[in-house]
Amino acid sequence: MSKQRIEMTDTEVFAELQRVYADFNNDFNDFIEKIKPFTELTDASYNLCQNGETRNALAQIKADQEWDEEKVTQKAKHHTKNVQ
Repeated sequence: MSKQRIEMTDTEVFAELQRVYADFNNDFNDFIEKIKPFTELTDASYNLCQNGETRNALAQIKADQEWDEEKVTQKAKHHTKNVQ
């Protein structure tokens, strides 16, 4: 036990311990930033489910996708007419 106390009072050991904790904290914060988009989607899905809006949201997403596809098709047709 006394050997451990001596080691813990060693400034080099303490400095190394601080570096390890700082590295761990930085890596943990980086991880949180990297998974943020996933957690935001999960939270949004949960909120939609809790409010009974899941089907409405999915229907709106589908309608938006169909609208986007229609715009792409119209743009392609317009481009084809201009080329000919």
